[in-house]
Amino acid sequence: KLKAKEALPFLLEKLKKDPSSSLKIYLLEAVGAMEDPVAKPILEESLESPVLLENYTASLGLRHLWTVEDFPKLIEFLKKKEPSYYQSQETVLHFLCDHRKEWNPEQIQELFQVLCDHPQPNIRYLLFQILRERDPALAKILMEKEKNDFVKREMAKMSLPPDTKDGAEKE
Repeated sequence: KLKAKEALPFLLEKLKKDPSSSLKIYLLEAVGAMEDPVAKPILEESLESPVLLENYTASLGLRHLWTVEDFPKLIEFLKKKEPSYYQSQETVLHFLCDHRKEWNPEQIQELFQVLCDHPQPNIRYLLFQILRERDPALAKILMEKEKNDFVKREMAKMSLPPDTKDGAEKE
């Protein structure tokens, strides 16, 4: 944290001269390590560019900076269907998974609507993990419409809560 604090002014100055994405990732890591309020606007800006979040470990290390208030921004980001965004979207979904108890039913419904037909199987699987705890009926629908055999088997391995158990016991 001390090194990050020392590096921050230098990185901010460099960023003004050269706004390259690799510099922003280092800056995000530095401010993320310090949990500095400066990190949040840079992190929000990074949603506009998948290149900034393509460094998976960097973005995973930063997911503690997102909050429940960021849900609308994160949903907008998850709506992007270009392959260059998929890895970053997976990271955002990991955050949503970490905080799944904090989302209200309308947000869970919106998440389902945005991601149930996502082209990336991993993203549908992460959505299933959130839904099986928060909305088992939607989880069951997602599992039934899943076309990828591997993902469908993995979903079936996870037990659904007792009120929807029939879907999980068929395996």
